[in-house]
Amino acid sequence: MRRAPVPERVASRHRQSCGLYVGCVHVAAPCAGQLGASEEPAGAIYRVGMSAFIQQLPALIGVVIGALGSYLASTRGDQARFRREQAARWEERRLKAYADYARSLKKSVTLTYRIAAHFGNDPHPHPLSPEEAAPHLADAADTRDPAGETLLMLGTPDVVDKAREWVVVVMEMEGFVRDRTHSPETWSAMLKRQRAARDGYYAAVRRDLALPPGHSGEWQLVPPRTP
Repeated sequence: MRRAPVPERVASRHRQSCGLYVGCVHVAAPCAGQLGASEEPAGAIYRVGMSAFIQQLPALIGVVIGALGSYLASTRGDQARFRREQAARWEERRLKAYADYARSLKKSVTLTYRIAAHFGNDPHPHPLSPEEAAPHLADAADTRDPAGETLLMLGTPDVVDKAREWVVVVMEMEGFVRDRTHSPETWSAMLKRQRAARDGYYAAVRRDLALPPGHSGEWQLVPPRTP
């Protein structure tokens, strides 16, 4: 049995659904039955792209981790440098406070030496009467008070305790010369206590600032030669 011929318009319509005419050239296009075959190359391309991305993923993760590590290291370095600089600044301020307080006490000590020499208790070459020394003692006390407040604010407990021991002895020396006492033996004993308290203060300062041990500050005076 012969198949009935397909009408020309139906065949033309079928060809148009399965292709395009560009000028006089027919360009084939996938029909409904060919869609499954055209999807296979696209899926292969996707799988190849994903495979390449997965292969590069460890390198990308390494780059991210390296950048994060560099940032954290830089941040920690900046913080450590800031702490070191801040500690150095505070050490400089503490050193100045310690030196200012020692200078103020030493001024009072020198004045008591001179007053004690006036009463024959000390061999200081420049004696000073209590009347002449009164304004200088007042000035030394005025300087010592604010220096002591700065020491309390910035000093460590050990340094402050040693400073208190030193200033107590200095105040006893001031009271001794204020009473116009004549006792070279008592004065000599007070000088030894003053030197010991001063050495204790300086030792505490060196410990706080991590300084090496220093000189005791005691010198033996050479007696003058007789002609």
